[in-house]
Amino acid sequence: QWLTDARYESGRNVVPIWSNIEQGLSLQGTNDLRKYIDRAELRLTYICRLNEYINPYLRFGAESSFFKTYHRFEDPTDFTEVTSKGDTVRVVRGATEVKTAGAFSPILLKEGFGATSTLFRSVPVNFTLRSGYGARQTYSRGAYVFNKDTKQLIPVYQTSLTGVEMLLLGDIRIGRYVIFTTQFDILLPEAKTSTWVYDGENRLRLNLSSNVSILFTHEYWRDETLKKNQSRYQTLLRFSRFL
Repeated sequence: QWLTDARYESGRNVVPIWSNIEQGLSLQGTNDLRKYIDRAELRLTYICRLNEYINPYLRFGAESSFFKTYHRFEDPTDFTEVTSKGDTVRVVRGATEVKTAGAFSPILLKEGFGATSTLFRSVPVNFTLRSGYGARQTYSRGAYVFNKDTKQLIPVYQTSLTGVEMLLLGDIRIGRYVIFTTQFDILLPEAKTSTWVYDGENRLRLNLSSNVSILFTHEYWRDETLKKNQSRYQTLLRFSRFL
């Protein structure tokens, strides 16, 4: 994992820059090396600082992956490839793997503007809420999702959503060695809860020294393609350097 968390300030102008590149491989058996994580994400925010409590913001975010993605089966499996309308394209028998995405596929974009407000600020605890108007686009670029329940290969929908957005940011520090950060980002295209899409992450960092820490992460999300909640957990040994 290569994580960059920077902040540019000049007068009233504040530009937080956050980027994250994650690459991971796992060894299955003696000679089967597989990719288990491939992710690149960039978040840019511009804040015009007018006072300590409420300030306007603009933001942009992008997320994708660098390499091809395959879904591998533990045993030879039959599956059906379908269109976005559910029509059958082909039936595959005894597959051991199926390609679900190419390089830089899909591409997810976020844009938004509104007001950022400080909910609570102190040395150990900080919470900020950004709310306004947002947009999200998914460019599928030929990507698929494999549904384990129905054994169907479903194309990722190419979508564009707009609506009210809210982003909650928080961090809690316990002494020098324990830091907890949280983020919850939601877009409400309509009043119906079934249309809401969101993602969030919780990170617990235990500092072992000034440059070495253990990081526990929990990420969760719901998008337009799969309405069920998705989640992922990781534990990382991190080496960091502050510039």
